[in-house]
Amino acid sequence: MPGEPFEGLYGNEQLKRYLISGIRDSKLPHALIFDGAKGCGKKTAAIYTAAALEPEFSDKIKRMICPDVTLHAPEEGKRSIGISLIRAVREAAYITPQELMVRIFII
Repeated sequence: MPGEPFEGLYGNEQLKRYLISGIRDSKLPHALIFDGAKGCGKKTAAIYTAAALEPEFSDKIKRMICPDVTLHAPEEGKRSIGISLIRAVREAAYITPQELMVRIFII
């Protein structure tokens, strides 16, 4: 993998080593859960992981302008995601990616 895929993601050294190893060895699970306190970098870690999976499109993914990487969050004022969001993600999963080899959903 050219360059440092997690440059700009501070801390979480053990997590970064795990992710880099999993990507390098093609053993990264199809789904990951980034858990922790608010503001600890979960969303950033997920975005950087997506970028590390597709180095050619890394910049577009990190700027969240890649059409094949989408970010989904609970509705305003809610603590969890609703069934309508899950249904929409499930439907979108069947759409062929435009740029990447796969579609990536960050929920």
